[in-house]
Amino acid sequence: MKYGHEPLALMFREYQQDWAESDDQLNEANYQLLVERLRSYLHEGSSELIRADLILCTRPFLFCWLLRTLWPEPYTQLPMLHYYSGPLLFDTTPSQMDVVLQAFRQTVLSSTLDLVVSSSALQSAWMLAMATCLGADF
Repeated sequence: MKYGHEPLALMFREYQQDWAESDDQLNEANYQLLVERLRSYLHEGSSELIRADLILCTRPFLFCWLLRTLWPEPYTQLPMLHYYSGPLLFDTTPSQMDVVLQAFRQTVLSSTLDLVVSSSALQSAWMLAMATCLGADF
C-alpha cells in the first residue's frame, strides 16, 4: 500500500500539518476531530490493522496511545513496538498533557503488550525519567 493512500498516515499527517501555527483552541478542535476520525476508522475500516500480528508505532506517543485507547472492544489488543526519537508529548493539547503522560508511564512501567525503544541512550534516559518521575513537571 502506498504511503499517500494509507488512511492512518493521512489522518495523522492532516492533524500535524498546521500544528505549530495553530492556537490552543484550534488544536483542541483538531484533536477532537482526530479522535472521531480514528474511532470511526478503527470501528469501520481497519480490517488489515485488526488482523496484524504487531503494531509498530512511532512518535508522537499521542498517536500510539490513541490507537490503544480507541481499539474496538470485540478485538484483542495487539502487541505494540513503540519507537521514539523525539519529544513524547509532541502534538498533545494542553488539556490532554497529564492524561497522555500518565498513559506513557503506564505503558513503560506495567504494560505487557508494549515495548518502548528509542533512538539513543540520551532519549532512553529522558523517557525513563518521564516514566518514573511522578508528579514532576516537564
